[in-house]
Amino acid sequence: MTSLPQVPPYGHGTLAEVMPSAAALLGMPGVADSLGLREHLAEPRGVTVLLVDGLGWGALRSHAEIAPILDSLAGGPLHATFPTTTPTSLASLGTGTAPSDTATPSGWLAAAQALLTAAALTGSSRYREAAESALHIVATYAASAPRAVGWGLAAATALAVGPLEVAVVGESDDPVRARLHRTALMGTSPGAAVAVGSPDSLVPLLADRHLVDGASAVYVCHHFTCDAPVTTEEQVAQAVLAVQPPR
Repeated sequence: MTSLPQVPPYGHGTLAEVMPSAAALLGMPGVADSLGLREHLAEPRGVTVLLVDGLGWGALRSHAEIAPILDSLAGGPLHATFPTTTPTSLASLGTGTAPSDTATPSGWLAAAQALLTAAALTGSSRYREAAESALHIVATYAASAPRAVGWGLAAATALAVGPLEVAVVGESDDPVRARLHRTALMGTSPGAAVAVGSPDSLVPLLADRHLVDGASAVYVCHHFTCDAPVTTEEQVAQAVLAVQPPR
């Protein structure tokens, strides 16, 4: 019977503690020498970290004759990350965190944000439900891996407020439409989805959104239920909580 992989003891002897421990030796505040490097280097003038990929402690012990200098150095084994791949290990070495607090779960949560945006643009309840399901891991990781769930927290906020759906309708060569679109993109409502196109566009959010007296217009909606269209940059800015750059 195959045993399940064991979770590495992050914080107590893994690759993720190498950089924080080295930084602690140099007096950096807020980090700890959890590897006990100070026992071997009391007051170093500098620290050099050399990574030899593919040469673990076990291999070095078994073939010490081919690397006598490395074998002669003081040290001990460290736990690799899980999964034990080079990209994952390098990420943990460079950031000083466990893989769960780097980009590993963020791709999942970025997908949740993408699903939520797709739902806002298409009105698909299936996409929205998938986004909600993906966001369940936020509560699990928010305390232990806050950096990893940034996308998730942003997506959860967007889910709580809608997200806002903004349809910018006008002809492609209309400079007014371009200005309205630019203003809509400056909105600060979390996760707002902005679609731009002509009145005959096939994008669901733009369907049945008509010009106003022949002029470009912006529809601000929640769950495909829209407020009255607006036609000026000032009205759009107010509707999407836009931050205007100084002129």
